[in-house]
Amino acid sequence: MKKLRIIIFKVEHGFCSFIKTPNNYTILIDCGATESFSPIKYILDNELNDVSLYNNRKLTRFILTHPHDDHLTDIERLKNELPPAIILRQKYVWGDVKVSEDGDYEKLDTYVELQEIYNTPIVNPPDWGMDLGHGAYFSPEEAKKIDANKFINNSSIPTILKYSNFKIIFPGDLEKAAWLELLKKQNFKEGIKGGSFFVASHHGHSSGYCKEIFDAMGKPYFNIISTHSGDDSVEKAYSSSDLAIGVDYDGQKRYMFSTRCDGNLLIEIEENGRCTFEFLELEDNIDKEKTPSIFSLWDPITLR
Repeated sequence: MKKLRIIIFKVEHGFCSFIKTPNNYTILIDCGATESFSPIKYILDNELNDVSLYNNRKLTRFILTHPHDDHLTDIERLKNELPPAIILRQKYVWGDVKVSEDGDYEKLDTYVELQEIYNTPIVNPPDWGMDLGHGAYFSPEEAKKIDANKFINNSSIPTILKYSNFKIIFPGDLEKAAWLELLKKQNFKEGIKGGSFFVASHHGHSSGYCKEIFDAMGKPYFNIISTHSGDDSVEKAYSSSDLAIGVDYDGQKRYMFSTRCDGNLLIEIEENGRCTFEFLELEDNIDKEKTPSIFSLWDPITLR
């Protein structure tokens, strides 16, 4: 049976998500990592045995939401060990990015070097076996008009996946001012409507919180936050019943899950409308020869 498989990795403050589509093509959204764990190494060791090749590559598409280091930590390994067939990215003036005050850019040169070779038009795009869209997003120049100091975050490329009756939204690090401008675009509002799972923007920080998004989207089953331990900037509203339907998990009603507290999130959606989610404990895999073992922290939870 065909299914959509999504892993949102525990990479502290950064972000990385791996997607295996119903037709077995693969997508990587950002490539965050930690000093001791590489999602790319985990993917190479565990997720690519039965994938569909596209242009002879096992990774079909890499989507960089925006070029901040916490979303690019593992770019060297991506470049050398798992180069994608397709890169979806914005066109930046790299000198403007490097002088921006809203991020770190030690990894930027490696990414710039990689993405420069991707200039061939896509003639026969892969059949993902699902709906893959981006609604709408702002170019860097448009984002500068919203807030010149935050144009990197606000030029994030959102990604919207829909399969069967479920939809998951990855917004990058969009901040409130950009959200409000996007909501003026009908195609964006239609794209997010009926979201089942929402990855909170900007690591759940209050700067990325926008109540109006939930007015347009509706309540997801739960919100997802990727951040590090000790981060006291997470918006509390994400864990309230005002912003999510909620699910029963480990004896309590949960409206939000975070990678820092709950671990690596696995969501699987089958073509018959069955959806399960669970959390995986993945061993450190950097500077270790053995393949990381996998075991669930809890039994899978089924949604319908």
